[in-house]
Amino acid sequence: MRTLDILLSAAATFAAISCAMPCGANAAGAAREESLELNKSIARRVYEEGLNQGRFEVPYSENFVGHGGNSTFTHADGMAEAKGWRDAFPDINITVDKQVAEKDLVAVRWTARGTNTGTGNGLPATGRAVHITGTTLFRMADGRIAEEWTCANSLGLMKQLGMLQTTAAAPSWRQRASSWDCLYSPEFDAIIRGRIESITGPYVKRLVPGWSSKPAYYECRNSQPHRQGVDRSRACQRGRIRLRA
Repeated sequence: MRTLDILLSAAATFAAISCAMPCGANAAGAAREESLELNKSIARRVYEEGLNQGRFEVPYSENFVGHGGNSTFTHADGMAEAKGWRDAFPDINITVDKQVAEKDLVAVRWTARGTNTGTGNGLPATGRAVHITGTTLFRMADGRIAEEWTCANSLGLMKQLGMLQTTAAAPSWRQRASSWDCLYSPEFDAIIRGRIESITGPYVKRLVPGWSSKPAYYECRNSQPHRQGVDRSRACQRGRIRLRA
């Protein structure tokens, strides 16, 4: 009987320990999950309440530090900039596309849309609609935002607002060549014909029908456009020549 009591007591102890371990692990896991969801909800409020609605009630730490590019900013600086965006884009709407949370960090991928009908953050009212994306990483501490790293498509914003000077595309070598009157001159034709024949010998006659009886046409590649007063033959000889039948 004593042996039976000992066995029953051991079995009960083992069962209690087996139950306590997973129950404790589940509780810890649930607490972590709840903390991550809380951090994600705080990060979402920055956009859904603050920038979209103008309700800047998201909790920030007293020693908050923001990072933008190579500079840092305070909470007051960040709030002033956020209000400036609302002034410049009264209909601003930012959607939270993706969120990833781990430990005390929350990453947010967002998309902003709006029409620049007001002035703010140094922007004039252009009346143009914009659509940009960005990513922000938040560090949380005790239910507050303690640090922030933001990266947005500022260049795309300036382009959409028409505030960047666009340089005309450099003309292609074909466009430059079309402006050179030396390309089809008899002198140029004779120079290039001699150069090609010296390289290819009799094979050029097989490649280009009527080589000996009709003028040949060429395209001249050159990094510098032809300038008035420069010897045309030398200018074209410096280029890369391609035979065209």
